[in-house]
Amino acid sequence: MAQPDLQVKVNGQSVKASRFLGAKEDLLLLLVLDWSGDLSLVDPARNALIDAIGNLPPNVHVGLLRAQEGLKVMLDPGADRTRLVEAIRGLTVSGHAGLLNAIEPMQQLGDSIAAKLGCVWRLLYVSDSNITNYREDYTNPVVNSSDAGDMSREVSRRVGA
Repeated sequence: MAQPDLQVKVNGQSVKASRFLGAKEDLLLLLVLDWSGDLSLVDPARNALIDAIGNLPPNVHVGLLRAQEGLKVMLDPGADRTRLVEAIRGLTVSGHAGLLNAIEPMQQLGDSIAAKLGCVWRLLYVSDSNITNYREDYTNPVVNSSDAGDMSREVSRRVGA
């Protein structure tokens, strides 16, 4: 396969690409589910995922994780669609939402796996969570000078308010 004319930069510096991966290469898909609330939202999502899994090409290896109460591996990555569908069907809707807490660790995990395997990888998060699971009221943010996590002061400083 001819190498495409492509310039690669990392942190603004030109680097040489060691190889190019295309659509026919293996793909690692890490599926992270955060189902903790409304069954009426979960069932359509579950069915849509199962339908989509049936259409994946054989070079896509899928791992299944849960985000509630911390990340938990439910199924190691593989190409066995039957086991994957059974695992998705068997997941219960319970616990506390964990999507926001899972994003950074999943990014680090994916980068680590890709560095070792040299494959293309993607994350797919599916959540029924509501933003109020992470903070009670986003419509009226609290300005609290003793709260280091209160971003309203920082935002107002940057926009000149």
